[in-house]
Amino acid sequence: MNKRGGFLTDGIVYIALAFGFAIILGVLYFAVTHIFGAFEEITPELDENFSENITKAYDDTLGQAEEDMSLLKYVAVMILIAMFLSLLLHGMLVRVNPIFFVTYILVSIVVIVVSVPVANAYEEIYTNPILTEAFAEFAGMNFIIYHLPIWTTLLFIFGSIILIVSWKTRPISHDPI
Repeated sequence: MNKRGGFLTDGIVYIALAFGFAIILGVLYFAVTHIFGAFEEITPELDENFSENITKAYDDTLGQAEEDMSLLKYVAVMILIAMFLSLLLHGMLVRVNPIFFVTYILVSIVVIVVSVPVANAYEEIYTNPILTEAFAEFAGMNFIIYHLPIWTTLLFIFGSIILIVSWKTRPISHDPI
């Protein structure tokens, strides 16, 4: 079978994964910080009722996890940028006939238009008073998702340049389209 790859669906995949990843990380951070906060509030009461030092046990276990959760801010940005770069790399590896460039432009326009409501939906979730504090911690991820139409436009501009350059630099073969 002659598989060409899904270069037309790359933008849709990027939008869906970026949005889903941002929501999951924001809600996870919200839940974990509230759980840790609740444990910190009841730890002194537990210390009085038990002979073991609950505060030390908390610091050794959940305290370390709480510190590690702060790294999610940086990991989120790195993953979103890595997804962007991997889609550009995918554009280099897929060989398409230049006739599909017109289709690529049409799909690009549709995906860019779809990215606007996705960015607005993220803003609605971000401005929810319950989640605002947790989502505010992810400044880099918020920047990328707020400007998702711009990122998607850049993806398609660079992707189209890569498609044209990779087609011109490939050796001529007698493969069907």
